[in-house]
Amino acid sequence: MERKGLATYDLGRFRNAGEVHKWMYDRYSLARALESAGFRDIRQLRSWRKSRIANWSAFNLDTEPDGSTYKPDSLFMEAVRP
Repeated sequence: MERKGLATYDLGRFRNAGEVHKWMYDRYSLARALESAGFRDIRQLRSWRKSRIANWSAFNLDTEPDGSTYKPDSLFMEAVRP
């Protein structure tokens, strides 16, 4: 297989494995991106269950059917758009 074909094959295997991220954020770069988009009061959440949004847990975002977190190693952040 030629070099370009092998790279394309590897990329396809990677994406088919469920990892389709082109980039990832850490808490610092995501906070800067949110701030540059006009958000304020940016916070990293210590728990996926807590939020400033009333009744947050009822939305069941990023949770399994049993209510546990879908990906416990995820980065959870919250910001306010004035």
